[in-house]
Amino acid sequence: MREDLKADWLEFHEKNPHVYKLFERFSLEVAAVRERYSAKAIIERMRWHYNFEINGDYEFKLTNTHTAYYARHFLENHPDLEGFFVLKERIEDTHPYQTNEDGQHAFF
Repeated sequence: MREDLKADWLEFHEKNPHVYKLFERFSLEVAAVRERYSAKAIIERMRWHYNFEINGDYEFKLTNTHTAYYARHFLENHPDLEGFFVLKERIEDTHPYQTNEDGQHAFF
């Protein structure tokens, strides 16, 4: 995942920890009855069926680009539910790289 998207999510998450708590609550509810589910479906449930406030100046309450970060954060906090969300491989997991003097990733 691109670092700027991750930084955007981290900023949003820090300003709006209640959004993750809702994502976590809904995910755990579904995990009690299903072995696998869609993080996108959790986000859509939040978007369409729950009213909540957002702190900060954002164009959207919930952007789709945050979905994968919420899913990964959830699985980090709940390792016993590994595989509950199907995740795409991150570029850093599939491509070897080196870091140059400027701290930038140099793929080869």
